[in-house]
Amino acid sequence: MDYGNLLKRAWTIVWTHKYLIALGVLVTLGNGGSSSSGFQYRASDQDFQNMPDFLPQPDLLSRLSFGIGAAELALIAVIIGVLLIVFLLIWALSQIAQGALIAGVEMVETGRDSSLGIAWQAGWRRGWTLIGIGLVPLIPTLIVIGAALAAGVLIFGLGAAFGRGVDPSLAGGGAVAIVLAFICITLPVLLVVGFLCNLAYRACMLEETGVWASYRRGWQVLRDNLGEAVLIALLALAIGVGLFIILLFPTIIMALCCVLWPLLLLIQGAIAAYFSTVWTLAWREWTGAQPAT
Repeated sequence: MDYGNLLKRAWTIVWTHKYLIALGVLVTLGNGGSSSSGFQYRASDQDFQNMPDFLPQPDLLSRLSFGIGAAELALIAVIIGVLLIVFLLIWALSQIAQGALIAGVEMVETGRDSSLGIAWQAGWRRGWTLIGIGLVPLIPTLIVIGAALAAGVLIFGLGAAFGRGVDPSLAGGGAVAIVLAFICITLPVLLVVGFLCNLAYRACMLEETGVWASYRRGWQVLRDNLGEAVLIALLALAIGVGLFIILLFPTIIMALCCVLWPLLLLIQGAIAAYFSTVWTLAWREWTGAQPAT
């Protein structure tokens, strides 16, 4: 593989077909968001009095209410719900944009008509599959969160059941074990799954496979081209670090000045579109399509 040509070809495609940057902006918005969830429980002072001795027993009204009435709490809940819906919508659209980016590059490389509308329609047709592919990397995180909650319930539940406080060293040790488990197990798994997710998007768009079939195809392509894939990843990492160093000060300035936020998004979108194009061109070469020229 001619890595220099691959990198140059990717930049030429993005610069020539600037609508890819718009798709990259949407991808960036989806990747930069964060979600939150919670539940509501109506408690009373009696609930706190019945708690085990090792837990604090604060006055409910002074520690939880803070003078907030039912109307204010309802408004807060509505705002949180709206923000959550907006985030989920942006995230789902970013998954479609991932597919549209891949489709756009494929159209350019095969000499077909390529535009924002045509590429978006291609991603939209595969929308549910793309969303399913994007959800898979969340599974390891959910497993760790579930294990942490189960461990917490077990530790504190046993203490409450036997009417004894939890040994601080035991609680601290449990917390350390959970953190170590996350670092040593979850993060490597997330890296591998995230890498496969990147390839699964391309299997979905270019070979029209389903969610799990896309991951299986991505694994097959990765296994057959592991050395080149790792090298491209290292090159992308080096380029990313270089861009981070070069753009660090300008990014801080743009982040502090809200007027410059659109420019910051455009830069981030261009970077996202570029790296996506690199991987799409690499996939085409790995799977026997006409190499980029």
